[in-house]
Amino acid sequence: MILLQEKLKQRNRVVVVSKKQVLCSPDPKWPRIDPSFLTMKQVSSDPKTGCKIFSFVKSPEYQSLQKEFARVQATCDIQALADFLRANFYHHESLIFIADYLRLQGKFSDAAGFLERCLFAFEQAFSFDFQFVPASTSQEDKLNFRLQSRIDWEREPLNKVFAECLIKHIDLMGRKGCKRTGLEFCKLLLSLDPLQDPYGVLLRIDYYAIRAKEYKYLRKLIKQLPFEVH
Repeated sequence: MILLQEKLKQRNRVVVVSKKQVLCSPDPKWPRIDPSFLTMKQVSSDPKTGCKIFSFVKSPEYQSLQKEFARVQATCDIQALADFLRANFYHHESLIFIADYLRLQGKFSDAAGFLERCLFAFEQAFSFDFQFVPASTSQEDKLNFRLQSRIDWEREPLNKVFAECLIKHIDLMGRKGCKRTGLEFCKLLLSLDPLQDPYGVLLRIDYYAIRAKEYKYLRKLIKQLPFEVH
């Protein structure tokens, strides 16, 4: 019996062997994520730059769960939402709602924990050919936006939820004094759509670059951005 209990505990723990986590470090106590629950696929490519454009794809189970979430959300009951999240540990929108609730109560550290769980859940769905980290290059004076992947924000509502999670995480990093981390997440979100910048990253990135004393990067961004995205 004791051996069986230990095996069950191990099965419920996070095991990440296929790829390295970049967006956050998972808590060992977090349960496993069903890899088929949410996935990502390439939906098109930019004819000018050749960048691959991706979108998240919900499984039928996730779509059914969304209907249940909509019913819970309509009650405007934070306890009902917390109960829903307890039963659905990695439901992205619920995590953001609870994080917002905690942030408004001044519990910024707890809010950050929920956002990190949300980022972890999103990253587990990333396609292996989704290039969201700058590729290595010998041209250190280039921003390399052309070498990275894009996300089609309008194709799937969950794509916007991912961007919203990144924005809220960036703002909490700034509040915690993690200016360099905030800058790196700004770079990530900007790279996903540097031409349109629908989430106003350019209104934030100079602040984080200056506070992180990344003056060289800020000068490079100002000089190179128009040439790399147009």
